[in-house]
Amino acid sequence: MRFLLGLSFGIIIGAGGIIALLVSGSGDFFLASSPRMQALESELKQVKQEREFTVGQLREKLEEVAAKDQRMADSFERLKKRFERIEALAAQAKRRSKAAPTPRPPAPSTEQPR
Repeated sequence: MRFLLGLSFGIIIGAGGIIALLVSGSGDFFLASSPRMQALESELKQVKQEREFTVGQLREKLEEVAAKDQRMADSFERLKKRFERIEALAAQAKRRSKAAPTPRPPAPSTEQPR
């Protein structure tokens, strides 16, 4: 009987102590100092660093792609203007050829050279 009384008293005191520890905030210190919690925190820091590094790399790649896109657009515009100039010159040449007939080359002579 004494044993059961002591056991129940120990359980009640232990439960009360645990509740007091968790409610007061002191339990956070015990949780933070545990090896598992420290391992989880270090893994979390590592993942955050990797994510920041990856985001930085992706940002750089995006800037490179945007710059290449701009260069390609500029190049296309220059090519378009060049093509339009060539078309205009071809149209001008065609109008000139219609306006002034081209002289025909002389007919070959039937005489033989001496």
